[in-house]
Amino acid sequence: MNLPFPRNDETIDDLLHRAADARADFPYCRFEGETVALGDLSRRVAQLAGALDRLGLARDERVAVMLGNHPHYITTFFALIRIGVCQVPLNIHLRGDGLAYQLRQTEPSAIVADWDVRDQILPALGEVKPRHIVWLGRPAGEAADGDHDLERLLTDTGPPLERRAARADDVRLIMFTSGTTGPAKGAMLTDCMLRVSGWAAALSSDVRPGDVFFLWEPLYHIGGCQVLITALMERATIALVERFSASRFWDQVRETGSTQIHFFGGILAILLKEPPNTRDRDHKARVAWGANCPPAIWRAFQSRFGTRMREAYGMTEASSFTSINSDEKMGSVGRPLPYFEVR
Repeated sequence: MNLPFPRNDETIDDLLHRAADARADFPYCRFEGETVALGDLSRRVAQLAGALDRLGLARDERVAVMLGNHPHYITTFFALIRIGVCQVPLNIHLRGDGLAYQLRQTEPSAIVADWDVRDQILPALGEVKPRHIVWLGRPAGEAADGDHDLERLLTDTGPPLERRAARADDVRLIMFTSGTTGPAKGAMLTDCMLRVSGWAAALSSDVRPGDVFFLWEPLYHIGGCQVLITALMERATIALVERFSASRFWDQVRETGSTQIHFFGGILAILLKEPPNTRDRDHKARVAWGANCPPAIWRAFQSRFGTRMREAYGMTEASSFTSINSDEKMGSVGRPLPYFEVR
């Protein structure tokens, strides 16, 4: 694959515009029977960006996003990029002091969240006083001052927001790390970093035209977020599911025709614990790629499920920028792929 390195005179919004203009009918994302083509996504982004802009969100303000995996999250992600605000993705399982800490650190002027996490968010606001809270799935009759309904904003009849000038060094996200050595730290991710991450994910996964990425990983995690960019760079489709399920994993991969599966942490070991099945190799998953796979798990997974294995070094601040590829001639021993020359 010969994918050009991201340019400094281009932005994520430029990628979306170019992809939608070139292949408007191409399926960008599938979710629970719904298909969102690139042209549809571009129109939704412009409409939502216009509605959010009319709420008074200003460039460089911070907007916290606490949504589960859903096409509306993807639309919100790109709409906030168009406005020029800095997003703060929040783990939907956060609560109490951990959630309050991240809100205090970032002081968002608005929050976009699932109604299901309302009981987590409201007590954590404390000294943080956002001007707006936008809910997804808010029941009728539950409106309050400063509250908005995301689905209504998506169908707002006001003018869509035209593209705005942006720079490669604009900070697009403050994404909190896992906090293994202390409190979670907010990593500042620029437009350029996210595009390089998506480009590196394409190289790490050996993406090809027509590939389908099975995306179970949360979109508030860099591993999920980067694939949103990858699918703009290549003719690839995202098969989005709400969450990881070991028992349903391979059925979902088959149902969606996925050719790419991503892993991190211990999910490969979890999948290996599932009872062997005569359909273990009955799928189209050509590549399994991700981070932190021990050699024994690598070999066992490749042997049982027949996928090519590719290990990508990743961290919140710099994701997927190097890879180890399995090579049949070398058995299960990987070889490094020199994507970058260090000088």
